[in-house]
Amino acid sequence: GEGGGPAALLAEILRAAVTIEQCAELARARFAERFSVDDTLLPAPPNLATAIVAVKIGAANVSVATRACTADDDKLKSGSLGLAGVAAALPDAGDLHELGRAVMTASSRAVSFCGKNVGKAPNWPGGRGGKEAMLIVRDALRTQLDEAAGTYGAYVAGLALAVAADFARTAAAAQLDAGALDFDDLLGRARDLLAGAPGSDPIHVASVRGHFQRRYRYLLVDEFQDTDPLQAEIAFLLAEREPTARGWRDVELRPGKLFLVGDPKQSIYRFRRADIAMYDEVKELVCRQGGEVVPLL
Repeated sequence: GEGGGPAALLAEILRAAVTIEQCAELARARFAERFSVDDTLLPAPPNLATAIVAVKIGAANVSVATRACTADDDKLKSGSLGLAGVAAALPDAGDLHELGRAVMTASSRAVSFCGKNVGKAPNWPGGRGGKEAMLIVRDALRTQLDEAAGTYGAYVAGLALAVAADFARTAAAAQLDAGALDFDDLLGRARDLLAGAPGSDPIHVASVRGHFQRRYRYLLVDEFQDTDPLQAEIAFLLAEREPTARGWRDVELRPGKLFLVGDPKQSIYRFRRADIAMYDEVKELVCRQGGEVVPLL
């Protein structure tokens, strides 16, 4: 990947307090999905220092707004001041991950200061309207904190996905060099043979796909609710009228060639990426082209 390769990415993600065990679990999942997931782009580091400046301005606004309260023991006032204090205590500068952890902690602590039904209207100028105005200012600060934490969290998640994607590419290449193919390889490479892998010659792909489309006159698939998404792609590409579609969703089916039998209530192979959403999408694509759904009672 970018940014110094897998080792540098792994070092960065560990500095973000992600554990080796979490990385390994994600890498295993990404490897299993290597033929179904697009390439992962390395995320750009967020500018948390700028976000913190905005948060501190919001904290100052909250502090000023609480001065209108006529009772020091009002819970909306005390909670708002507590929230403003948490925000104001954020570091102004530092390492990205130090800032990130500080923002995440502040966002987590904000919950305890933001009760929904706190404060008494008579303690605020304008009564209920004054109290509502204070709630708006307080909640705006909490939103700023949550958004800053979310931005950092998304960055860390993106780093973790990049680490996993690098591992998947490396492991897949090593597996191929060793002359070993697992079940996912068989499905994925069969799909790539028919659909074309990145950089494939479109004319050659069309020729190969056309050959197999002519070879198989009918496709009858039982237990379709347990079909892997790659298997669904292969079935559509083989049942195409002519080898012209860029992707399986664009396939124009040859009438009468594809026959599917399935019951979504009986799906048992979720661990093999069988997905009822895929089942429903395939049914819709078939019906859109004049296919018929026949319930078996």
